[in-house]
Amino acid sequence: MKKIGKFKIKGKERNVYEIKKNKKNKYYYHYKNKKIFIKKPTDFSKKYSKYRYNKGSKSKSFDVYLDKNPKDTIPIKYKTFSNVKSTIRKLERLYKTGKYTHKRIWQVGMIMYVRLRAMKGKQKQKTVAKRYYKFLGKRTKQKGKNKEETFKKRKKMKFKIN
Repeated sequence: MKKIGKFKIKGKERNVYEIKKNKKNKYYYHYKNKKIFIKKPTDFSKKYSKYRYNKGSKSKSFDVYLDKNPKDTIPIKYKTFSNVKSTIRKLERLYKTGKYTHKRIWQVGMIMYVRLRAMKGKQKQKTVAKRYYKFLGKRTKQKGKNKEETFKKRKKMKFKIN
């Protein structure tokens, strides 16, 4: 019996042990004074750490597909053409009021575009989402001498839906 480490199993951190049985390694953890045998555990924190932008600090890293703070989520709708229009208007309003950065708005716009691209049909929504995504790419290239000047230049740019 050799302890190989702590792993998250069924939502809890558990000590996992290794034992040789019939020339094979078996893995188990203790639960209510019983040995529960499992497959070889994998450390998911190592597996997915390469996808984070800032590996050293979890608070600074931002992964688009993980929802660390549900209160900060920007809901998007793209079922109908009017939903896409209202989502784009909302994203522009959130950026121009200074609530979210250009980077965050670009990420949400990219997610909307990618999801629509994967759907069958919805050609009107796809074209508008693609135009908005390209517009955000052009906005990214607008640079100033400092952050305030860059924000002013980017804020002047307007996206025409029609």
